[in-house]
Amino acid sequence: MKTLVHTEKEFIEKVIRKASVCFVGLADTDGTPYVLPMNFGYHAGNIYLHSAQEGKSISIIERNPKVCITFSIDHDLVF
Repeated sequence: MKTLVHTEKEFIEKVIRKASVCFVGLADTDGTPYVLPMNFGYHAGNIYLHSAQEGKSISIIERNPKVCITFSIDHDLVF
């Protein structure tokens, strides 16, 4: 799999607006990954996520606040 990195703001905005789900990636202090598919809101350059005030993801973020968010669109198999 090839990772593509895009830095053009217009392209990034287009992908975010087209996506219906994002994937929030967390890593616990021992390095264990934890990824959550989430619905999201996007307005004025801000991403809005909904979460409970406690739970596994919140406890991981309290220990390690580094988070990544992935947006994925156009899910076609290409040969």
